[in-house]
This record gives sequence, C-alpha cells and structure tokens, in this order.
Amino acid sequence: MNLEVIIPVLYGVVIINIILSAIIFSRGLKKLYNVIFALMSLSVALWSFAIIGFYTEGLSDSFNWVALSHSSALFSALVLLYFSITFPSKIIINKWFQIIPALLFLVMVYLIFYTKWVLGDVEGVRYVINHGYIFYQVLLIIYFIESYFALYLQYCKTTEINTRQQVRYIFIGAVCASSFAMMTNLIFPSINIFEYTWLGPIFTLSLVASIFIAILKYHLFNIKIIVTELICLLLIVGLAVELFAESNPGFLVIKALILILTTILSYLLIRGVYHEIELRKKNEALAKDLEFANRGLESINTRLEELDQMKSEFLSLATHQIRAPLTAVKGYASLILEGDYGEVSDGVRNAVKIIGQSCENLVVIVNEFLDISRIEQGRMKYTLKDFDMKVVVAQILEELKPNIEHAGLSYEFHADEGEYIVNADQGKLRQVVGNLIDNAIKYTPTGGMSVNIRKEGNAVHFSIKDTGIGISAEDIPKLFNKFTRTKDGNKQNVIGTGLGLYVAKQMIEAQGGKIWIESEGVGKGTTFIVELPQKI
Repeated sequence: MNLEVIIPVLYGVVIINIILSAIIFSRGLKKLYNVIFALMSLSVALWSFAIIGFYTEGLSDSFNWVALSHSSALFSALVLLYFSITFPSKIIINKWFQIIPALLFLVMVYLIFYTKWVLGDVEGVRYVINHGYIFYQVLLIIYFIESYFALYLQYCKTTEINTRQQVRYIFIGAVCASSFAMMTNLIFPSINIFEYTWLGPIFTLSLVASIFIAILKYHLFNIKIIVTELICLLLIVGLAVELFAESNPGFLVIKALILILTTILSYLLIRGVYHEIELRKKNEALAKDLEFANRGLESINTRLEELDQMKSEFLSLATHQIRAPLTAVKGYASLILEGDYGEVSDGVRNAVKIIGQSCENLVVIVNEFLDISRIEQGRMKYTLKDFDMKVVVAQILEELKPNIEHAGLSYEFHADEGEYIVNADQGKLRQVVGNLIDNAIKYTPTGGMSVNIRKEGNAVHFSIKDTGIGISAEDIPKLFNKFTRTKDGNKQNVIGTGLGLYVAKQMIEAQGGKIWIESEGVGKGTTFIVELPQKI
C-alpha cells in the first residue's frame, strides 16, 4: 500500500465531511434530519481519521484505532437508519424500533473496546477477527437493510414530485456507499484481505454526491449558500494555518487582523446571501399566491359571464312575455276610448286614458330591456341603407309635435338646404332621435328646444338643445351607463329606467357614429349631439 497517497486522500474525506457537517449545522437545528445527517458526516470523518491513526501510529495504539474505526463505521450505519426514518418526514413507528438499535450499538461498542470477543490483536496492518465478529457483521447489515426499507417507505408515502426525487437520489447513494463499504471493510477482512479497508470511507462520498445532486437539482439545501460558506470557510482555514505558522511578531499581528477582518466580512457575506434567498423564497411564494388568485379570478369571471348570459336570456324571455299582455291592455283601452264598447262617463274615460298611458310607458320600458338583451347577446341586427337624415328628423318632429305642444314648449328646426345622406339603420336612428326629443320634453319644465342638422367634415351632426334642468359636469360621463339617472332628473321625471341613453349609445356606435352630451351646468339646459358618417 502506498501510504503517501492513501493518507492525503483520507484527510480529504475527513475535511469534506467536517465541512459538510458544519454547513448542515449552519442550516439550523429546527429539523431533526439536519442534525442527524450532520452527525453521520462527523461519524464518517471520525471513521476516516481512525483509519489514518491505524496506518500512522505505533503498534501500542493500533488496537484502539481499529476499535474506533469499527465503532464509527457502525455508528454511521445507525445514524443513516435514524436519518431514513425522519427524512423528509418522520415515519410513525414503534418507539422500541428506535431504542433497540441504539442499545445494540452501545453493547457492541463495549464488546469491541473492552473484550477480545469481536476483535483480537493487531499484526501490522492486519487484525485478528474473533467469533463475535459475525454478530458485528449481522448488526451492520441489519442497520443498512432497515435504512433501505425506511427510505422506500418515505418514497411511497410522499406525493410531492421534488421530494420523491430527493428520496430517490439519497436511496441510490446510500445503497452504493454501504454496498461497497461493506465489501471492503466487512467481507474482505473476514477472509483475511485487509489491503482495501481504507476505501470504505471513500465510498461514502457517493452518498455525499447523491445529496449534492439533490441540492443542485431539487434544493434539498441551497447550493448558493453552501458554495458561499465553503469558500469562506476554506479562506478562513487557510489564513488560520498561516497565522499559526508565522513566527515574526509583526507579521503575526497583521495576519491576525486580516483573519479577523476576513471572518467578519465572511459573516456579512453569508448573511447577505441568506437574506437574498429568503427574499427570493418570499417572491416565489407571492408569485404562486398571485397565480392562484389569478386562476380564482378567471374562474369567478367565467362564472360571472355565465350568470350575465343567463340574466340576459331571462330578461329577453320575461320581456317578451310581458309585452304581449301590455299590447292587449293598450288595445282594449284604445277601443274603450273610441266608443267601441259604448259611451262611458268622463271619470271612466280619464281612468282609461291613464291606463293607456301607463301601458305606453311600460311598453317603452319593455322595449328598452329587449334592446339591452339583444345588444348584450350580440343579437341586435342593423339594416343599413342610404337615406336623408334631415327628412327623418323632420318626420319625427312632426309626429311628436302634439307632445311638445301639450308640454307647453316651443321648438325650432334648423337645417341648411341640401341633402344629409347617411348609411344607417333608419328604424334604429328614429328610435334614438325620438328618445332624445322625448327626453328634452320630459326634462324641460319651461322654454323650448332647438333641433339642428349640419354637416361638419365628412359627418352629419344632429343636435337637440333644450332650456331644461341641465346636467352637472360630474354627472355627464355617467349618463351613458346602464340604470343611471341624475338626482335632478329623478325629481323632474320619476318614470324612467336610466336605460334609454345606454341603448342610444350602443346603437349609434354600432353604426360607426358617436353620441355625447354638453351642458353648462344644472339649470342651464342640455345639448345632445349625434354624429354619423356622411354618405358621399
């Protein structure tokens, strides 16, 4: 055996395991498996150090080093068992299953150190194996088999994908490390082959490698922190070695100050990395919460859309069913007023007039609801054709002239000579213009209205200006919303749904036009303007 190669390699194993143990301890002691794994790393380091002592110390101490190497190897197997039943979560098992392995370990350590029942005298790099060695072998194998079984149970009961991968990598590493180590340090010595016992601790690096795979790929511990701490630790150890090797007092003080400063900066650096990672974890958690909230909002929006669709369908059905009896009531009231059922008294005539007018108002409301239902369901149809807008407006004014005069209002109609051709749905336009003129009648207590048609650029403008109650600046943007009426409007005319202007806006914009309101304020009148593209 070439001890010049073996000893440095074993020292490397010692250093790697001590560093790994220190790093895991630095993660904190809140999780039991962190502590257990750190103890396992220390036991492997102790096992490696015992083999170094066996190869380098005198014969007088050789037996103690052999006993220590066997005891630390057995302790590594025991700790692996405890790690397997606690990572990633503790397996619920009988307490004796946890106590008995530890008791057997203590008994075996006693037999190894204080009797010759397991190990005998040491002869160079060989040692005598006595009858009790078979019990040592069986106990070690039992520890490993139980560890494999516990890791298998952990894998089966874990549903989270990343955690299952962690357990899988650790299981593979544990099987590889323990199998090779048992071969070189348990089976070979029993057949008098002692040249490879130093390989046992080296094989444990496969377990270390498996954990680092979990670190790199599945964040068992954070690799960024580990690398930072490892670099800082190596730097501090290097400076400490130089400090103890320095004999010049002046340089000793300087190196001591450098070591102190490096230690402080390393602490600040590691703390900064911790802080950065914690912030990243919080951001990831917030991102997940936000994603979950977005999914919830999408579900809510989908449900609201479904409810809105159901509402529109119900509204359409209900208004269709209401309109038929209203038409019948209105028709019969008209027949009574015309005398088809004989003469009636003035009191009955007045009552029937009120019934007829109420039916007319209800028909308007029902039609507005029907229009909204069609608009929201995308079923509103437009029949576009060319016509003279001035002619249509003049006809509507003539039809509504009795209503204007009955309200005691005056009106003017201004339009320059020539045609005002637009391409639109004449029926829908009549509905909008009639609604705007009717609004002017309802909300103008005294005075009158001015109706104008003019050309402006490539558009035809229709406007109706009244001397009515006016609108405040803050209410103007709201009036084209559904079910919106001004406070003053409610006082002036209690009958109304606040749907007329919404319907008008939807109809005009669907035909490529615009509609808006202008008012100088409450009590100063209102102007409604409709703009449609001019047909050239």
